[in-house]
Amino acid sequence: MLTFFPDGALPGWPRRIQDYYDEMIEMLIYQAVSGKSPNLTVVQWIRGRVYQALSLCQTGPEIIDSCAAAVQKKSHLLEPHVFWKAMSVLTLAEPHTSYRTPLSLEAGLLSLFETIRANTVTPVEKPLPPSKDDDRTVELAAIPTTAEGESPISPTKKSPAKRRAPVRKKAVEPDNVG
Repeated sequence: MLTFFPDGALPGWPRRIQDYYDEMIEMLIYQAVSGKSPNLTVVQWIRGRVYQALSLCQTGPEIIDSCAAAVQKKSHLLEPHVFWKAMSVLTLAEPHTSYRTPLSLEAGLLSLFETIRANTVTPVEKPLPPSKDDDRTVELAAIPTTAEGESPISPTKKSPAKRRAPVRKKAVEPDNVG
């Protein structure tokens, strides 16, 4: 092991499958408790997450179990009575192991979303992204600059527009009529 990681610190990648569910449920909770009225984009988002989860080669019961574990892990984002209602909704979800699996998983996650949305008393806003003082941000000194001191990647600097060459038409030769 020390051959590959001489300092002994193991990287955070590859990620666990459960990390996917944790992030998905966190986003679902933030959207449900935001106080905004739901629309069809929520349904499309949930459908996309279901098909991503199915691409991880897990069965319906494993997906519901992973979602329940994620709800438990993210319980600090929910009020206690909402947490228990959300867990009861997931225990009643019936994932089928057939062609109906996506539909039953969508129904389970939509029920979870609606339960959280309908029973939350105080709306919660998603936390702000990391500040510029965060260690993970790029240092400004690391960005190269031109002779004028302007960054070559600045959005205000426009590159000259390239003009396309005109299309030339082939001369059509008349048929030899004799």
